[in-house]
Amino acid sequence: RWQRINRALVKDTELAHEDLTEGLEYDFRVAAENEAGRGKFSPPCMPVLARDPVGKPHAPQNAEVLETTKTSVSLLWQPPVSDGGSKIYGYIVEKRDETTEEWKKAHSLSTIKQCELVVPDLEEGKGLNFRVSAVNEHGVGEPTQVEGIVFPRDMAAPPECKLDASLKRTVTVKAGVPLRFYVPVRGKPFPKVTWVKDDSDLENRANIEISEVATQLVIVSTNRRDAGRFELTLENPSGTKTVGINVKVIDTPGPVEHIRVRDVTRNAAVIAWAPPLKDGSKSITHYILEKKEPSRRTWTTQDANIVKTSYRITNLVEGNNYLFRVLAVNDIGIGEPAETPAPILAMDQVAPPEPPRKLQIVEITPISVTLTWIRPDFDGGSRITSYLIEKMETTKGEWERCTAINATRYCVSDLAPHDEYTFRVSAQNVGATSDPVEVGPVVAKEQIYEPTVDMSQIPSDVMVVKEGIDLNLPVLFRAWPKPKITWLRGLGELRESDSMITKNTKTSTTLIVRKIRKADAGTYAVEISNKLGSARAEFTLKVLGKPSPCNGPVDFEDVSPESITLTWKPPDDDGGAPISNYVVEKSDNRGISWVYVSSNVKRCHLRVTKLTENKEYIFRISAENKFGTGKTLLSTSILAKLPFDPPSAPRDVTISEATKEAMHLCWAAPSSDGGSEITGYMVERKERAGSRWMKASRYPVKKCEFQSTGLTQGKEYAHRVLALNAAGSGPFSEISDFVYAFDPVTPPQRVRLIAVTRSSVTLRWEPPISDGGSKVIGYIVERRLTKEGEKWVAVHPGVINDFKYCIKGLMMGGRYEFRVSAKNAAGIVGMKSDKTPPVVCKDDLAPPRVAMDAKNKDNVEIMKGQMLSLVAAISGKPAPDVVWTKGNRPLIASPKIKFKVTDRVAIVTIH
Repeated sequence: RWQRINRALVKDTELAHEDLTEGLEYDFRVAAENEAGRGKFSPPCMPVLARDPVGKPHAPQNAEVLETTKTSVSLLWQPPVSDGGSKIYGYIVEKRDETTEEWKKAHSLSTIKQCELVVPDLEEGKGLNFRVSAVNEHGVGEPTQVEGIVFPRDMAAPPECKLDASLKRTVTVKAGVPLRFYVPVRGKPFPKVTWVKDDSDLENRANIEISEVATQLVIVSTNRRDAGRFELTLENPSGTKTVGINVKVIDTPGPVEHIRVRDVTRNAAVIAWAPPLKDGSKSITHYILEKKEPSRRTWTTQDANIVKTSYRITNLVEGNNYLFRVLAVNDIGIGEPAETPAPILAMDQVAPPEPPRKLQIVEITPISVTLTWIRPDFDGGSRITSYLIEKMETTKGEWERCTAINATRYCVSDLAPHDEYTFRVSAQNVGATSDPVEVGPVVAKEQIYEPTVDMSQIPSDVMVVKEGIDLNLPVLFRAWPKPKITWLRGLGELRESDSMITKNTKTSTTLIVRKIRKADAGTYAVEISNKLGSARAEFTLKVLGKPSPCNGPVDFEDVSPESITLTWKPPDDDGGAPISNYVVEKSDNRGISWVYVSSNVKRCHLRVTKLTENKEYIFRISAENKFGTGKTLLSTSILAKLPFDPPSAPRDVTISEATKEAMHLCWAAPSSDGGSEITGYMVERKERAGSRWMKASRYPVKKCEFQSTGLTQGKEYAHRVLALNAAGSGPFSEISDFVYAFDPVTPPQRVRLIAVTRSSVTLRWEPPISDGGSKVIGYIVERRLTKEGEKWVAVHPGVINDFKYCIKGLMMGGRYEFRVSAKNAAGIVGMKSDKTPPVVCKDDLAPPRVAMDAKNKDNVEIMKGQMLSLVAAISGKPAPDVVWTKGNRPLIASPKIKFKVTDRVAIVTIH
């Protein structure tokens, strides 16, 4: 197909066409056009192959000396711009002495395949020129000469490195992306390579590799800290060279700088900060301010769109401490938080605290005085940081600083014995010091005090406390010499335990009760005594708490499949407060998990509903007052059902009669009716080939028999029965035998015993009256012992094709019954015959008897050559041996003499 290659008309007689595919052949033709129209096309030109013009290759590029030694020169060049239209298959390198004009090949091979060559075996210091030519199938191209005269000698070159063009401008990467710098390195000798970055430990942060020709730095996963300038320094004796690579890492911002809080008032503060040093190479769009109290774990966002570097927060709660943090945000996401170094207190300008309270001297010795005091009621709007203790010797009249401490007790030591001193204590907060409170004067000497007791730390003489709390009851005293401290409970001395201990100091004794119980209630007293006298103080503890467990047992009434009524008795101890309600729970998995039934039961009984029939339940009950819920009372387990059970399974399901359309079933009533009268039976049936049971009775059957109708002729069916009473349905009976739906094969007739031995019984019978519409093919004989529970067992495989059968292998002395059934050609096993009377297996002995036939009783006359046949009736148990004689000589069987013996007849035939 011809294609037009120019859109506009061509004025000249030539056209350059560029849209060709290399390697394809093209034909071209031309048509002229004037005002009258286009003329005919010229004949096409010769086919033209689209390829570059073929010729010798151009000269190689950038030929240079890579390295020199005393005896060799290493040259390097690049392929020519054009291969002349034919593949370059090698290069020729030539050399010449600077003193001659003759060029010689510098290698033994015809051509060099690579773009490099080491020219060996040169003379040291002798100047040479080198040139390189490319070779293709059309010949040797123009040469490229290596610039200058080359002298073979060991060279010392300063370090050099070539940065890739991508590394000369700023390198930008996203956070998490690997960063890799590969830099070729040269120098004689090979330079020492060092990578540095001002704010980073590259030895641990990056993987740095150095080979003989290059160095490589790799950071596997970048982050904002990798942004900045990386410097590569190369150093050898010939010089030093340093190059830098600038990196921008696109990441979330770093933490803001210089976060601080100022202008704090009781409900407001100003938080200010400086932008982060690392902005993640993206402009900061806004800031997020969060706050929290020091005791809390989670931060609360105050403002998530702050565009300035300060913020005034106005919703503080007076007296609370706060921490603040600021997070910078750019287009990538939320940066690292920067947090205030210490919490600030939301309060107006700090005032001086009140003086300490109850400053007193608790111990005096010749060289020391011990002071105690209580914290002031008002701390001036800032926490108390310390207490300033000062002393003044009366003779000097000047106050002297002793120390500043955080505790409320201090021993002032290094006093002069028998000198008089006055002491004072001041409270200090963050910004001010309180007025001092003084005590004294007092003389530094050994003191003697009669015991006194101070009960001010105990709220009242009768203390009412809640069960389960920890209780500290301090009693202050003053006594010297050191007194004996005795705690009493009731009429006896207090016996300490893990939960109740006492702790004594020089000025106080404390009763400590952990997790106080109701049993800890009572009257307590403490006695302080020394040689000067004694003092006593007492108080009463009343403990309120949860009620004790309810009294049981839990009684069950009106039990049904869906509900039960529970009753119980109230607890003996109501915990010091009226019982408000009872909590009742139930469990249907033996106490593994519990479900609330009701938590608002006002009386000691409850009707529990919505139970699941036949599930076993346990209940637990607890009393509740205003202090909580007491321990539970656990009931026994009970089954959610009626007070009687479903009946057991019916017994002995048999098919008494079968036809092609129906079967008649009979069964025995269950051994147990479950405590309730049986109301009926349900019958089901299934085919032998099927797996699904179907209902044979639509309604309960009142009697122990049922006519199963709607059968398909020729199929085998089995039936099962369950009994019903008021509690529901019982289990199914055992499955009946599979019986074919055919008209019945009647039982064989006149089944009788004809012989009995100690190990066998012989039966005889007559054919059945009806064969069920198909020929009888055999009979099945069954036996069973007359013991209770014994089952009928077939005594032979397959069927018997006779009307007589000897059952062997019986147990001597065993008492057996037998029955026979017929099987027809349709595979139907007929009805069983009536069982035989029981028979005991034992030998039945009778003497041998013989009686000749009346014809042969006296003399027998026959013609010579005729056959003689003599018949004798025989009997005896066991069966006797039969011997025929002639003239006192026994006859012997031969072709002429034949014998035949049955259980009743013996025959001899003489031919």
